[in-house]
Amino acid sequence: MSDKDNLTKLSHSGIVIRYDVDGCYGYVKDFVSGKSYLFRLAQKTNSAVNEPDNGHLVHIRKGDVMNFNLAALGDDSDELTAINLEFICNPTVDEIHNDILSGKQRYGRIGFSNQKYYLTENKSNIVFPLNISSQDEAHVDYDFLSTNPVVAFQLKFLSNPTEILASLVLTGVKV
Repeated sequence: MSDKDNLTKLSHSGIVIRYDVDGCYGYVKDFVSGKSYLFRLAQKTNSAVNEPDNGHLVHIRKGDVMNFNLAALGDDSDELTAINLEFICNPTVDEIHNDILSGKQRYGRIGFSNQKYYLTENKSNIVFPLNISSQDEAHVDYDFLSTNPVVAFQLKFLSNPTEILASLVLTGVKV
């Protein structure tokens, strides 16, 4: 049995070192070997290509600790890719959340990609999908958002830990 065969039969753990929101791909670095492996996400659902669609919108972030498997990129390829990604935790997101809970304000830059607004946290460069609620829409200046401003934000945690959304902190002034 080859090394490649052994690697594809094992479960691996690692950390996401890069994720490209526009391209729906990234790299996860294996904790044991130190090697980085490409992973791709299906653009329409943003869920891992080889995972079943469970109806949840998954948001991969830099710093996510993941379990994953490896598979050959092709029949004749010696290159391996990460598949079946399973989120474990993200210590940086936990730190941001704890700061916000303790009253510290966090800031991020608004961006627009794939027909959606995103917020990139200033200190960590972690990207969060931006949720603009129907109650907030009347107070949001979309022309201003298109200038990629730095704004205060809070995090909304949903039932799935990968479904964290950023929301604007509105201060009575149009954002």
